[in-house]
Amino acid sequence: MASRTTTIYADKVSEALEATFTAADAERAASLGLLAELRQAKARVYAREAERLRQTHPADHPSVLRAEARAATSERFAADLKMEVTRTSRPLPEAEAEAWIFCGYLWDAARAPIVGATLALHRRVDGRDQPIDATTSAKDGYFLLRIAVTPTIDEAERLAPAVADLRRTTTAPESAEVTELRRELLTLDARGRAGRLTEPERLRLVEGLERYAALRRIEIPAAVGRVEELSARIAELEPRAVENLLTPAETSELTRLRTNLSIARDAATASLYLRITGADGNILLVDEEPLAARLGAVTYRDIEIV
Repeated sequence: MASRTTTIYADKVSEALEATFTAADAERAASLGLLAELRQAKARVYAREAERLRQTHPADHPSVLRAEARAATSERFAADLKMEVTRTSRPLPEAEAEAWIFCGYLWDAARAPIVGATLALHRRVDGRDQPIDATTSAKDGYFLLRIAVTPTIDEAERLAPAVADLRRTTTAPESAEVTELRRELLTLDARGRAGRLTEPERLRLVEGLERYAALRRIEIPAAVGRVEELSARIAELEPRAVENLLTPAETSELTRLRTNLSIARDAATASLYLRITGADGNILLVDEEPLAARLGAVTYRDIEIV
């Protein structure tokens, strides 16, 4: 029997899958839209029924309350469906290695989009707000903020904010980890200024300052290729780690690499806070907890203003 070889091209498969997913999303949005219209029609029927019953029954009669509850439930369901249709209309943005993306929709309690609100990101420095970036919600309530991190190859410039904080005398309470790290780094820093720092000590100083910046929430730029370099080495070691083939030294290295990758991502983008101001100038939301942004991530958030 003759054999036949079929060549499958990965790019063609990707194109076909992308087209299929796009079509499926469109069909889903259409179906949800029809279901929302049906629920809206049911809500009107229940509302008319409640109005008819109020003409012959007290407002607190069980039959009136049931009809009103059904109308409200259907209204809410229809609003949720419409909200999902709106979400489907905008694909999630692609992640970027040297940026953090924050996006989502701004809704009111009735699931209607809030238009023209200002969403501002800021960080708190010495008790004061430092604005970072802001955007305005679109007519469907959508917003997107992209915080790019400019990498630098100049190590001294990159670590200068952490070094300045390290050398500054502080009276604020610190964790035991920060206190111990500060003590070690000050010793290495003094050796460096005296010109007696060895290469292993320099590497330890750099890694320690990155860790210090992450713990103290000090923003430092990403080093050129730092995230990619760490990720590549981790990718080399992890397959062998799964099979328990790493030497003790490599196991230790992998743990250190994973820690440093986390530090590099966290330190590259400072902890940010969100403030939302309505088109009329009224404050709608002020986040008390930081968003804990990470370089290379996309954070999606639906925000409901009650």
